[in-house]
Amino acid sequence: HSEGKIFANIPYNHTALILRKILHERSKLREGFLVLQKEAARRVSGSPQESLFSIRVKPFFEFQVLSHLRRTDFWPVPDVDSVLLSIKRRACPLIGTEDVALYRDFVQYGFGRWKPTLKSAFKNVFTYKQWKRLARELEFPLNATPTELSVEQWLGLYYGFKQTRSKKLNQ
Repeated sequence: HSEGKIFANIPYNHTALILRKILHERSKLREGFLVLQKEAARRVSGSPQESLFSIRVKPFFEFQVLSHLRRTDFWPVPDVDSVLLSIKRRACPLIGTEDVALYRDFVQYGFGRWKPTLKSAFKNVFTYKQWKRLARELEFPLNATPTELSVEQWLGLYYGFKQTRSKKLNQ
């Protein structure tokens, strides 16, 4: 199977659609360099804080803002700031193929609840004792919000969930 590279200045009004397509875990993208609106690059790369999108794609890709571009670098001059974003597929994904769908559902659940904290969002998933242990082991505050956790902490939570789920199934 062939792997691709992309170098593009994509239309800002189609950014989300294009990113979803090229950053799907089964896409063939190996490396990309995109000129993006600064806010979109921040959401994708999880900088300064993570987003639902960044937590879902970071197990497969690494992101780095290589350059901040001047508005006058473009014609016509845009009303927004732009950056050059580097995207590299991880040689070894942080999550196995068999876990992709469940991980995405788990993250969506954590972000999608009408609850301000992960503790309240996952109160029917983890006991208070389990949550305290996970927060201590993964080094996040008990009342952390979804955007406060790194992708590594989200993966730790996910594997904690899988562990508690398999114990329940084996009882």
